[in-house]
Amino acid sequence: MKLHTCAHLLSLSALLALGCHSPVDDAGSTVPDACEATPPVVAPQKTDILFVIDNSGSMQEEQQGIATELPAFLAALKEGSGVAQDFRVGVITTSVYQRLLLANGTDSIRSFPDQEGRLQPVKDEAGQPTDERFIEGTDPLLLDKFQRLVNQGTSGSGQETPFEAVRLAVASPLATKPLSEGGNGGFLRDAPACWWWWCPTRRTAAPRSGRRR
Repeated sequence: MKLHTCAHLLSLSALLALGCHSPVDDAGSTVPDACEATPPVVAPQKTDILFVIDNSGSMQEEQQGIATELPAFLAALKEGSGVAQDFRVGVITTSVYQRLLLANGTDSIRSFPDQEGRLQPVKDEAGQPTDERFIEGTDPLLLDKFQRLVNQGTSGSGQETPFEAVRLAVASPLATKPLSEGGNGGFLRDAPACWWWWCPTRRTAAPRSGRRR
């Protein structure tokens, strides 16, 4: 019985071997003989970041505090939760206008034509303004330039209007007017995520942020 059973098993194995056929074995076959998994390629996330700095009186110390925190901010941004970040940063101020009550009882509106939502110039090491209006994330001097850029002084409007400043910065005509003509054209790219941070710098105020797509 044992020999008979083994003979049947050997015959069955031989038949299975003869009957098992794979298209991989066919002449000229292009069917792969193994599966290959390729991870999806995720394009870098475009992100345009706009900081709104309060440059009203007595804000110098607080602006220095923002500059001190920038290394941690940039480190977290570059980490990007595993997604490469293609980012750029620019700075505007909270100064758009200021209503003044004159001694004779009449109102006067002071304007800030070099600000009012306009990207502020990046300063060089000597503190002089350059033609740069925003900084690319790949710039090897990103941190140094950014720290100088958030230092906007304290001669701005005492009537802070951060939301109006952002509206002016990201809407026409400033958003489409060339940088060479005093606009912000070229800062916002096609279909990026646009984040803005209001840095009021007063100890009693909390930073606010928003997003525009």
